[in-house]
Amino acid sequence: MPLHIPVAVLFSLLILGVGATISLYHFNETRRLLDGANHALFQNLADDTREVLLGANDSVRRLFMLLSASPLADARNAAERLQHLPEITGLLGAAPLIESVMVGYGNG
Repeated sequence: MPLHIPVAVLFSLLILGVGATISLYHFNETRRLLDGANHALFQNLADDTREVLLGANDSVRRLFMLLSASPLADARNAAERLQHLPEITGLLGAAPLIESVMVGYGNG
């Protein structure tokens, strides 16, 4: 058998092996980079969501404290409650995450 055939086969296998090794290395590195980027993105979204929810919770607590101390809580009928409508609309305008307020009567 001529010498150039085994040499060509060996060089072909060498090139194939080096190409496969480089491809696997880059695949693993790309996967590692994408996992890190996804983790960072998820963490940023989680932090943003936590901040929004804590802000909404604080807004609800402040609104609850203000309304429980106002004379609206002691109003006996709808006419008395309608007198406090500007106060409620002002409070709703100050807290953009709160869209409605419900105030019940003392007897439920």
